[in-house]
Amino acid sequence: MGKEERKKHQKAWKARVKYNSRWIIEIIISSFKRLLGEALRSVNLKYIMIELVTKIAVYNKTRNVMREAVW
Repeated sequence: MGKEERKKHQKAWKARVKYNSRWIIEIIISSFKRLLGEALRSVNLKYIMIELVTKIAVYNKTRNVMREAVW
């Protein structure tokens, strides 16, 4: 397999697995952690889920408020 053929297969693979979309997810996770911290304080699974859902709701609300302030 030549170099050009490998590049062609690599481009097809990247498109199939959406390889270039990873940076978007990395930005979201990074901003979430910066805003709300990376640790969960709860130990019980039920409360871990409640804490996580609450943090996600706060993050989404903060993003919406910031978006409205900018626009």
